[in-house]
Amino acid sequence: MIHRRRGRTDGSVLVAALFLLGVLALVAASLHAIARQESRLTALRWERVQRIQLAKRLAVELGGWAAKSPGVHTTLRDLADGSAALGHGAVVTDETARINLNTADAETLERLLGPEGKAALLDWRDKDDSTGTGGAENSFYGGLPVPYRCRNGRLENVAELLLVKGVSAAAYHRAEPVVTAWGPGKINVNTVSRDTLTLLGLPENVVEKTMVLRAGPDRTMGTSDDRVWERPGDWVEALSLTTAEAAALKKYETLWGVRSSLFRLDLPRGASFGPALSLVVDCAKSGKTDLLSWREED
Repeated sequence: MIHRRRGRTDGSVLVAALFLLGVLALVAASLHAIARQESRLTALRWERVQRIQLAKRLAVELGGWAAKSPGVHTTLRDLADGSAALGHGAVVTDETARINLNTADAETLERLLGPEGKAALLDWRDKDDSTGTGGAENSFYGGLPVPYRCRNGRLENVAELLLVKGVSAAAYHRAEPVVTAWGPGKINVNTVSRDTLTLLGLPENVVEKTMVLRAGPDRTMGTSDDRVWERPGDWVEALSLTTAEAAALKKYETLWGVRSSLFRLDLPRGASFGPALSLVVDCAKSGKTDLLSWREED
């Protein structure tokens, strides 16, 4: 009888020991997984920091590049050269090739945002609290479930459009590539896109002539034979407009420019992580860069 009790006792001890070993193995495996996850997160955080530091450095270098290009005009070829000089997959575009939301007229805003979005944006950016036809002021925004105040001034960034009554996410994403909230409102005829000219309301034949002339003999934008206009008047003369076309273009005569010091710098995502970054920088001060906007997309 005593011998049997010892056997059962020894067996119980063995089972308990095996159970304990199993628990310890599970704990060890869990700790190892946690350690690996923490290591991975640390690496990702470090890569994100590196990506941000790279973007800041490239913004400074962009200012240096702009200072070395003091010509009277800014062209698509210039922007391609700037992108190549920065490297790292960076893409430099002309912010003044976009429509300025703070200075665009009502007709342009309606083509961009529709009637309701146009009316509400006019109220959003004016300085008074009087509601225009179809618009919205503090009386509307203050009554929302999450209330906020109408700007009653210049938009500080393009994403602010999403706060404006009548501007849906879909309308915002359609407009975002061709609009800006920075700069004096001049549009560079050497870099402006076909879509932007169309949204401004220029006749289709004027838009087509502009694109063909600017592309040069090889019919490709951004190459060495592109036509370059050193003043807006050179562009208008080159179009050889009819009397009716010239009259249609006259209302835009104060809108055009040929040079920019305002650029957008887009940096793609890192190889394994790191956010895509989009910066708007002002290089008007020789050798210096003022950062106007910073956006990250994970």
